[in-house]
Amino acid sequence: MVQFEDLDAGPDPREMKDEGNRLFKQGRYDEAAAVWAAALDRLRDLLPDRPGGRVNEEDAELAECRSSIYGNMSLVNLKREAYKDAIAYCDKVLASDQANVKALYRKAEALRKLPSDQGGGAWATEEAKVTLQALLEVDATNAAAKQMLNEIEHEERRGAARKAFTQWSPLYPDPPAAAAASATNGTPLPPFPAPVDVDMLKGSPDSLTDEMLALLRSNGIAVCRAGAESSMSDRGFHEASAVFASGVFDRPEKPSSNPVAMLNPVVKQLHSITQKRLFEHLEHDSGDVSTTGALANLLELVLTFAKSMCKRANSTLGLQLTGHTDPQLWCFDGNDDRYTWHLDNASKSPMRQHDDERRLTLLYFFSSDLLWDTERDGGAIKAVKTTDGALPARDISTLLDHLEENPDSERVLDPHTDTLVLLRSDTTWWQLQMCKRRLFCIVLWLSGSPTGPAPPPPASVSTTDGQPQPKPSEQPRRPSRKVRA
Repeated sequence: MVQFEDLDAGPDPREMKDEGNRLFKQGRYDEAAAVWAAALDRLRDLLPDRPGGRVNEEDAELAECRSSIYGNMSLVNLKREAYKDAIAYCDKVLASDQANVKALYRKAEALRKLPSDQGGGAWATEEAKVTLQALLEVDATNAAAKQMLNEIEHEERRGAARKAFTQWSPLYPDPPAAAAASATNGTPLPPFPAPVDVDMLKGSPDSLTDEMLALLRSNGIAVCRAGAESSMSDRGFHEASAVFASGVFDRPEKPSSNPVAMLNPVVKQLHSITQKRLFEHLEHDSGDVSTTGALANLLELVLTFAKSMCKRANSTLGLQLTGHTDPQLWCFDGNDDRYTWHLDNASKSPMRQHDDERRLTLLYFFSSDLLWDTERDGGAIKAVKTTDGALPARDISTLLDHLEENPDSERVLDPHTDTLVLLRSDTTWWQLQMCKRRLFCIVLWLSGSPTGPAPPPPASVSTTDGQPQPKPSEQPRRPSRKVRA
């Protein structure tokens, strides 16, 4: 038992704790830690450790002071990135108070940040999850603990996806025969695309579209026909035939649609690798996690595909293509309340990247409400209406802000006549959750010419609201007609 006359023989640890608190608030972490360490030394003389952490009733006040200093030392070591020491002090707090929420949270944070050269790794991540779960048993409404647990689980899924992804060979390796031999989990890559039969194209341009739609549906991908594939096939037929016959693009007299013929093998490959390489590792998650990780994963996958597609175009068609990704909603058709996504040349939309009228665009649309029923909805897509008289939102952040402020602004729109096909796979549900059930799209497009890569993107002009605008020559022109769903 502590005799209070013993305190007269040296400094009072309670006062030392307060002095450390003052230094900590001033950001003088090393000095605060030194004062607290001295206070613990003093308490060690006054309160020798007893089995099981038990103290006599008379010792309770100083024991509480010691536990508080342990907690302070865990925090200051977190600040100093001394994570092993932070964990040790958290354990000291938890030895006498297993339900201490602050100690549980700080221990999980230190375990999560513990570098590998200090013993961190899979075990530390798992221990952090166990610690957070223990915290949530004590305080089920603790938002910070829920967020950290969601972030850890998301990082684990992302790491698994990245590991699986890097184990695969490129989509179009050199030589092509290597693609069929590459495998993961015993599943071989999709076969290398066979050349398109030009005679078949000449016989029935629209049969290519039908074949593509059937192929996608057979792979479990919901397809919205949108009523525009025939016109796209018709316009792209001659160009597609020339590409596969000669291996080069001939610049037409005026812009025309991208060759539909290329979409059949390309879309098949894209969705095969998307499903097998990434989405199987990223399961549905009900947690509220940030969009950043999801976008980074998908953009990485799409851009890798773009590079593979460019290599394929160079080796088989003699084309020098450059792959780009654009995660923003930049296309619109000139009406105040309509969003349009194009699958042809950029003359109708102010795309930021350079366009030489040879762009193959693949669109991904994600929305929790975007559940197409071709019989019920036809070609309709969901979009939002911005403020009356204003142009549509130019980027996804503006669109999300608008949706939050105007939840009733969502509406059904008719697809543009240039909309070839809208794709939604059930395997993308995780992405919807990661994006908090908000609408966004990712655009992949390939541009180039037989002579070399595409030049840099044209300069943009900023308006008074800070949004970049296209040059006058790049202003979108209103489409001549609409296809009604």
